[in-house]
Amino acid sequence: MTNQEIDKRLALSIGYTNINIMFINGDIHVWRFGDWQRFDHTDPAVIWPIAEQFDAFPICYGVGNWSVINGIDYFVNSPATASALAVINYCESKK
Repeated sequence: MTNQEIDKRLALSIGYTNINIMFINGDIHVWRFGDWQRFDHTDPAVIWPIAEQFDAFPICYGVGNWSVINGIDYFVNSPATASALAVINYCESKK
């Protein structure tokens, strides 16, 4: 999955809809705080508040919300991508 695909799936899985997602210059933007803002899971300002909300930090085995982080390979992905994938998997499994 590309970073752009991860960004779109993450935005959709946490509640943004197709109505408030826009592609600008190949990047995902979401409508937040009355303006279009770039939504990039590799940006710490984007991913860490989401990871905190879902307790999906890439931390050592047995710590954190295991129901969210179970099955995500932290050795293959960057910490930001691993957290994004964990949140996507968790949210999509709840639908």
